Amino acid sequence: MIESAGNSLDIAQNLCAPVFQGQSFLVSADIDEAAEDYAENVHHLRSSNRPSGHSDVVQSRREIIQNAGALLYAIPQVVKCSRPWSEDLILNTHRMLHAGLDDQVEPGVCRTHEVAVKYEKPGQNRKKAHLCMRASAVLEYMKDMVEHLDQDTADTDDIRDPYALAARYHHQFVNIHPFGDGNGRISQIILNALPLKHASPPCVSVFDLTEEDRDTYSAIATRPSQVFYAEDTEVLFDEHTGHLELTEFIRDISVAVDGR
Repeated sequence: MIESAGNSLDIAQNLCAPVFQGQSFLVSADIDEAAEDYAENVHHLRSSNRPSGHSDVVQSRREIIQNAGALLYAIPQVVKCSRPWSEDLILNTHRMLHAGLDDQVEPGVCRTHEVAVKYEKPGQNRKKAHLCMRASAVLEYMKDMVEHLDQDTADTDDIRDPYALAARYHHQFVNIHPFGDGNGRISQIILNALPLKHASPPCVSVFDLTEEDRDTYSAIATRPSQVFYAEDTEVLFDEHTGHLELTEFIRDISVAVDGR
């Protein structure tokens, strides 16, 4: 549920645990270069082809901690409190996720500039660029997506496949790409919140454990972009198909959790 930001699963778990236990004051992104974990942080960043200077290590740790805080904010709202999905909920989640991480991205505010996403296909070392939805359309699409999501989750008894529901709105969010950065992390919160709330037993998706898992997820998440645009004005929302491959992937990697 938490992106490792180029670090190991152990590092991510150690940073997140105090946050989830309500003791975020015990964890800090700051780390001395002489600290025991510092070399491991550097090693994993380099292995992920990320910058690995001291400021980069601190940044990656901050990303993990704030990802945990954003998750801890959003999940209880929709899972425990059964509050409806709203644009404010998503914007506030992004604000917590991205505060202070990037001067070029305003936390909790939809982008007003054009962006492209670079990704690697499994087995290929060269990244490909994908131009995202034009900025002028983002606000309208966000509003429509949230309205559909709220309608689709209003009556739990009508939800026949929570994995398809999660995949559908992950697919929508990724292709709208409303923020300058942090879209993948927000989409994963949506992806996990829906099965946690509506699956029986409650489930979460675990796909950040191996490089192969990450490559497979990246490929499945980016492949349907052309389908998204092709179906956008030609096919009724409920009949869209771009999320179907992701549905089965989520179903395969989901694990049950105790309680709600």
